[in-house]
Amino acid sequence: LYKSYYKRTLLKAHKISCVSDFLQHKFKINTGITPVVIPNYIESISYQSDDTHLSDYINILSVNDFIDNIKNITGLLKAFKLATLIHPNLKLKLVGGGPDELKIKKLIESLEFKPNEVTLIGRVSHQEVLIQMTQCDFYISNSKFETFGMTICEALLSGKPVISTLSGGPNEFLNQSNSITIDKCDNLQLKDAIIDMALRYPTFNSDNISKQIRESYGSETVRKKTLKFYSI
Repeated sequence: LYKSYYKRTLLKAHKISCVSDFLQHKFKINTGITPVVIPNYIESISYQSDDTHLSDYINILSVNDFIDNIKNITGLLKAFKLATLIHPNLKLKLVGGGPDELKIKKLIESLEFKPNEVTLIGRVSHQEVLIQMTQCDFYISNSKFETFGMTICEALLSGKPVISTLSGGPNEFLNQSNSITIDKCDNLQLKDAIIDMALRYPTFNSDNISKQIRESYGSETVRKKTLKFYSI
């Protein structure tokens, strides 16, 4: 009954949009309707920290709602633990919160990380998230499913290489020049990717990474597509 009302409502719409080719494909399968793709507008920030970067440490960032059956943060923590046994100079910051926060905190305790090896930042403003992007060396997304992948795209726009599962939406903008991808949520694959990225992240071209994303998801590109969509 719900699906019947849903489709009836969609058919009354003059136009329908979605944020990625991946979501467009799924939407067409489920409804028979092909929406127009208008990507999310991605923002970045120019920020220079007063702190001198400690080259002895490699700073990794992940930003998520703490919904583990989708974001698989527990899998990230287990893979990160394995990576620290091989590369002792890794540090991971987790930004976010949500229903599985207590579960994640308990796992962090049980894995017995060294002091400051894993830091929980909690929920912060979008502006603070963008600042955190500028301060990391690389970004990780271990999601099982993403319709677009906003934070992944924001990290890339900040010029940071990423490690990501091929989780749907991000597949459209991830490539060998900006990321290391894993085909599924697998702790050993992710551990290997973390070790590989820890060695190779300085070799990625930050300016090119940022330019690729700006050309596809910057304000001017999204503005033109939005104006065309709403023109009659």
